[in-house]
Amino acid sequence: MNNDEIIVKGSDGLLRRVSRKAMTEAVDSVPTIGKPFPVPTPAPGPGLGDVVAGATKAVGIKPCGGCQKRQAAMNAATPGYLKRWLAWLAAAPVKPARPSPRP
Repeated sequence: MNNDEIIVKGSDGLLRRVSRKAMTEAVDSVPTIGKPFPVPTPAPGPGLGDVVAGATKAVGIKPCGGCQKRQAAMNAATPGYLKRWLAWLAAAPVKPARPSPRP
């Protein structure tokens, strides 16, 4: 084997000697190599204001105009990574509580 050849594993599992030029041409012929892939942007998750509003609603506190302004401000101030984490947390399945073995 000289410096102009490399060993590659084929799709059938066998090792073959291939010239570097042939390998470079094969790699360059694949349309996806060297081109950027489109990265989908995730849908924005709930902000911290939405979480606080949901908690206060669950407790029984009725929202007012000031509450809605604070909710919007908290949502705007929530960083993206926290929104993704909150969306994951909201989508996580909740297991039902087991009944206590004690009476």
